[in-house]
Amino acid sequence: MPTEDRSRPRWFWPSLTAVTLLSLLLYGRSLQFGFFNDDPTGHFAWMETMRLWQFFVDVGGRGYYRPISFILLELPHAITGQYGRLPMHGLLLLFHGANVFLLALLANRLSSRPAYALAAALIFAAVPFHYEAVAYVAAFVHPLVTFWTLLTLWCYVQAGRGGREQRPYLIAAHLALLLGLFSHENGMAIFPLLLALEFLWLDGRWRR
Repeated sequence: MPTEDRSRPRWFWPSLTAVTLLSLLLYGRSLQFGFFNDDPTGHFAWMETMRLWQFFVDVGGRGYYRPISFILLELPHAITGQYGRLPMHGLLLLFHGANVFLLALLANRLSSRPAYALAAALIFAAVPFHYEAVAYVAAFVHPLVTFWTLLTLWCYVQAGRGGREQRPYLIAAHLALLLGLFSHENGMAIFPLLLALEFLWLDGRWRR
């Protein structure tokens, strides 16, 4: 049977908040950065000519289909009329912190060991390989698809509890899955991860 979700100790939420804030502090300096490499070249000039809905029907010769990513990157320009470095880098930082938070929730749900979950989140927050994904605006697609992946998995295991709350979590899991597929090609990885959860964690039983 699935691991029961034990009550979290009182220190879990303050500790998780501290780990999440640490993840923001570690990369907080990126808010002072400008744009690098392929950030301004081509991407911004092309996005500026598009309406938000057009990202679903026109890839502009980019060779990849990422409408949700482009919409979120274009929002600061649509609101303020310019591509400011602070809101763009702030968007990446926000999703990095959200990923740390979701990872801890998922790890705690799967293991029922809060200390283990916080350790996993801390490692994820501090691992140095995030430096490019969090500091480069053009790499926003990677924290974004990670967010949809973690959200899909967490909603799915929450739905595994059954009961009245199952349907909202299943709906949320489907929505997060679709948004992940429309954010980056790596969103396809959500499917084998869901199968792994179904067969390895949910007692090997296939659920509709």
